[in-house]
Amino acid sequence: MAWKDWDRTNKVVVSVCAVVVVAILITFAVLALRPKEQTPPVPPGSDSTAPPAPSPTYECTTASGPDCTKDLAEKEAARDKAYADSEAVYREFEAELDKAYNKGGSGGIPDSLGRLVGPEMRPVVEDALKELRDEKVITTGSSTVHVAVDDGNDEWPDGRILLKSCVDNTSVTYRDRDSNEPLDNGVREVAHVVMTQSEDSWVVSEKVFEEEEPKAC
Repeated sequence: MAWKDWDRTNKVVVSVCAVVVVAILITFAVLALRPKEQTPPVPPGSDSTAPPAPSPTYECTTASGPDCTKDLAEKEAARDKAYADSEAVYREFEAELDKAYNKGGSGGIPDSLGRLVGPEMRPVVEDALKELRDEKVITTGSSTVHVAVDDGNDEWPDGRILLKSCVDNTSVTYRDRDSNEPLDNGVREVAHVVMTQSEDSWVVSEKVFEEEEPKAC
């Protein structure tokens, strides 16, 4: 082979090798520029190996013990709300009754008081207000009301709640409407009150007094 042919062949081989080297370098450059897949960072305070969250717990009364379930917790929450709502209505009833007595009764029952009583209690209140009017008696002062949930509520159907109240009337004075002379002072009264749920609220349906007057409420 002539040296010119050998030189030409050698140049071709060198050129091919150069092309291969360039291709390899370009491949590495592309791979280097390609974004690497990253594992999402673990939020601070978390543990990727932590056990699954525990089952939700519900708040029941201590009497429920470990048997507290979602249904029982919701039932007890609804019952507690019913107790609070019925107590609020009863306290409003006593406040409106004080106002009616301070005015010396009436021939009927005021609307502000009538909406708080059920059909069983309405004639009782009307008779008391008429008697006050006919005897020409007014009152001054106001009562102090203490209310608690009475025993036996578990035996009552839904829509009825039994409350126990102690109404301290010792700050109330009965007076002659014409002369304003004092006639008598109020007393403390303990009563068992039946509250009934109406369409959108609670009403006082019955109020049964205990015979003995307590020394304190």
